Amino acid sequence: SVGILALFFGITAPKSNTLDFDYPCNPHLTSQFAINHSADTELIVATAGERIYVCRVKLLSRGTVNVGFIYGTGTVCATGLTLMEGAQALTAQVGYIDAPDGVWKTAAGNALCLDVSAAVEVDGYIVYRKMVDPY
Repeated sequence: SVGILALFFGITAPKSNTLDFDYPCNPHLTSQFAINHSADTELIVATAGERIYVCRVKLLSRGTVNVGFIYGTGTVCATGLTLMEGAQALTAQVGYIDAPDGVWKTAAGNALCLDVSAAVEVDGYIVYRKMVDPY
């Protein structure tokens, strides 16, 4: 459950008893899926007019590799490629956890991709929400 994951990582939901639809990382409105890739990969497909907000991410590497989250259009985000955060250097069995809480976001209509520097398996998960920019 997303709520349990948020509690585990010490992340709190908005301080409101109401369902805040404008908060991109509202735990009741996010989606989650597993990551298991060893090549550059499109993780979340683009939807016209919507941004992808990254709420939480956890990665674990099976070897030495640099990984980064990028966004863009075209095959594996190659057109208009933009780095969301600097590349993270991972080594075997060493993980990376971040909770950008919606600060990482794509441009509207762009896909979210994982960029890897070598053919090394990277596992983990990402919690995200696709929506029209509420701000």
